[in-house]
Amino acid sequence: MKDLRNDMPSKLMTIDEVADLFRVSKTTVYRMVESRIIPFYRLGGRLRFNEVEVLAYLESQRVKPREEWHYVSPHKSHKTKGSVESGK
Repeated sequence: MKDLRNDMPSKLMTIDEVADLFRVSKTTVYRMVESRIIPFYRLGGRLRFNEVEVLAYLESQRVKPREEWHYVSPHKSHKTKGSVESGK
């Protein structure tokens, strides 16, 4: 039989704490729970969240920035070699 003590979370968060961390409403967190988007525990009818799992979920949602050399701003003027600027 598996020893669950090593898998137990070091800190359980409340729905208020998760909502504060994500900067969203409690309703949004409840929707995430209903959709099984974030892992949770139900203890005595109350929802609790493993802090490590919540932070891992948050990190998994991170959008990586584009490499600088891949991005060309549509607002920059592109000059070709040998182009001449007018001195107006």
